[in-house]
This record gives sequence, structure tokens and C-alpha cells, in this order.
Amino acid sequence: MLARLTSGIALASIAALVLVGCTPGSDERVANESREAWDEYLSVLVAYGAAPADATREGLLAVSTADVADGQLRNFEQAADAGVHSEGARATSAYEVVEADGDEIQANVCVDISAERVIASDGEDITDPQRPSSLAYSVTIASDDGDFLVTSYAEYDGPTESNPCA
Repeated sequence: MLARLTSGIALASIAALVLVGCTPGSDERVANESREAWDEYLSVLVAYGAAPADATREGLLAVSTADVADGQLRNFEQAADAGVHSEGARATSAYEVVEADGDEIQANVCVDISAERVIASDGEDITDPQRPSSLAYSVTIASDDGDFLVTSYAEYDGPTESNPCA
């Protein structure tokens, strides 16, 4: 009798979670999918950084919302006009979920840029020697019809102790 009561309570708890849109492990699933979306976004930025004249709004919209895509496209157009591009790679060294709310994730991210160089049109490496080796960002990634997209992206400006690059 006690075993049936305990099983019934467990089933009722799971049913309640499903009704409010939360299932055991759903936050973990959303966190994993948002990390994959972030990695894809970063991959697109690296590719377009290497060939900024090839950057397209459609390519950026595959990994981000219109506002983010349009802002990044302006950056790539400016780089192409200036004749500069990047060589090397960026890599995410930390991805820390700060808040998960349904299909939206807010995360603090650390991107290692130590292997990336800025190259002028004449082939000269013009990377600022004082540039930090990593950059911290606050990002929001949300589901749009099942696809996770970067919806906001800004330099991290939170407390030092929460800086993902610290």
C-alpha cells in the first residue's frame, strides 16, 4: 500500500511538472542545446571574420536573431571595407548558465582569442599587442520554433567574482 502511494505521489509530481512545461532534465537539455547554439554562432563569426566580404545576413540569421545579425553584419562590412580579416580561431573556454527560463538561457561566456590575429590588406599582423587573451560576454539564447538562436550578446559587465574569464 505504501509503495503504491509513493509511486502515485511521484507520478503526480511528474504530471504537475509536465503541465507547467518543466520535465526532469529539461533545464539540462535547454542548457546543452543553448551551448551548441553558442558554439555554432561562434563558428559562423570565425568563418566570416576570416572572409568578411562573404558575410551574409542569411548566414547570420541561421544562428542569431535579426538585431544581432544586423549588428554583426555591419561589423563584417566595416572590416571588408577596411580590408582587414582575422586568422586563427576563437574558442569558448567557459560557458556558465546564469538563468534558465523555459526555452531561454542567459549565460556568461569566456572566449579565448589568443590564437586569433587581425590581418591588414597588405598581410601585416595588426593585432593589438595589449589585447587581452580572452573576452567575457553575457549572452541570451532562446528557442525559436525549436532552433536555438543568440538573441543578445554584450561584453560582460557583472561582478568580478562572476566573470567567466576570471
